[in-house]
Amino acid sequence: MWSSRSNDWQPNIHVETLPNGSVNKFFRASNRRWHSDTIRASLLKECFVKGLVYNISLKVRIQKDVPLKYYVQLKGPRADGSGWTHKQPLKCPEQTQDQGWVECSGPLLIDEDYEAIGQDLELEVIMDSNQDTSPWAVVDYDDI
Repeated sequence: MWSSRSNDWQPNIHVETLPNGSVNKFFRASNRRWHSDTIRASLLKECFVKGLVYNISLKVRIQKDVPLKYYVQLKGPRADGSGWTHKQPLKCPEQTQDQGWVECSGPLLIDEDYEAIGQDLELEVIMDSNQDTSPWAVVDYDDI
């Protein structure tokens, strides 16, 4: 995982001990300066097969006084050099900080749009720009 703006902030790995004594490690994005400041991951395009359906799943915990919704975006430059492809295969419902960890999951169908992307396929989790405004939420990510 890496930052969308590494000159401003980096996602940190945090550790918490749960009530049952087990330990949970997760990524935290703090010091964010924009709704799209998020963690990113590079995906291996060759692991995906056109026509197959995969499952996208993650857990998010927000720290902000207003409810937030977010979406998962997969993007990358087209192999033919004609620009970028941006797809939002998963839109997650609004959640509040009182809910703690909330899981969001759904199907991902690999279609011709994904086939057109070159080898640089990225996953990012973007907060809703109408809800996530200054002061920006602290966002925790797990089990992506």
